[in-house]
Amino acid sequence: MAMKMTMAKLPDILPRLGKWMPASGHVYWMIKNSLKTNNTWPCIDIYTDTFDVAKCTTVLGISRDYYSSPLTTCFAFSTDNTSFKTLLNTPGLLDWKQDRIIFEGIAKASIDSVTETCVQNSFQPTVVDMCQLLSLHDKRKLERAANAVLPDGFRKGPLLPRHVSLLTSHWTHDFPHPRLWETLKYCSSAAIYNPANQPVAWGVHTEMGDMGMGYCEPAYRRNGFASIIMGTLAMEITNKKEIPYFYFKLTNTVFEKGAEKLGCKKHKDLVAWVMFEK
Repeated sequence: MAMKMTMAKLPDILPRLGKWMPASGHVYWMIKNSLKTNNTWPCIDIYTDTFDVAKCTTVLGISRDYYSSPLTTCFAFSTDNTSFKTLLNTPGLLDWKQDRIIFEGIAKASIDSVTETCVQNSFQPTVVDMCQLLSLHDKRKLERAANAVLPDGFRKGPLLPRHVSLLTSHWTHDFPHPRLWETLKYCSSAAIYNPANQPVAWGVHTEMGDMGMGYCEPAYRRNGFASIIMGTLAMEITNKKEIPYFYFKLTNTVFEKGAEKLGCKKHKDLVAWVMFEK
């Protein structure tokens, strides 16, 4: 049975989810964003398997306005698949009349529970992106990357709202992009600007807690800019007493090596982005 949490209860869930970080990062950070924006972005409903949040094993967030096109998006973490499946099958919890449902960053151990529930309701998995999680291991490497000297005329700064088009133009995922103008409004970002004041490399501490959306223009690669950007973001995160982490597709060995150079190492958990469609 799903227990819907009030906004007043959400801060109490964070310490519980914090024990499982960074594997619980997606739902942890979506709750933090909801609290920051008074649940305007994302507008999300949070459910647990018990009202005693100090003992909950499952936390599920459901948003219908996360993506730029309307569809239900679920953010979840569970240490008990039986409880998770029971929660998902709560009558009226999910709208099974729609065409698509996306589960973001769910643990590999929970995929079978989610898939079984969706298949029982006439949905099939059409996209499954399995990713590796890396989290901070050696802070000294991050500090060196963040403090690297830029070439003359270059500077660091955040991305601005007008740079949304940059993010969308380099979106390469199999899922629709989220409301990126909200991402830049509420989330930390870092960019390197050339002497013409144009961003040539950038990254974002996304609303789901990971350091992502990284890109460097081809003409500026092999200058260490990507490491500087991610190191800068990671140091900002650690200074806030949070855990920096990355996700990358299992086939992306280049990204894995880059993250390891920044002092990150593989986490034991794999996570997946799964789209279900009728």
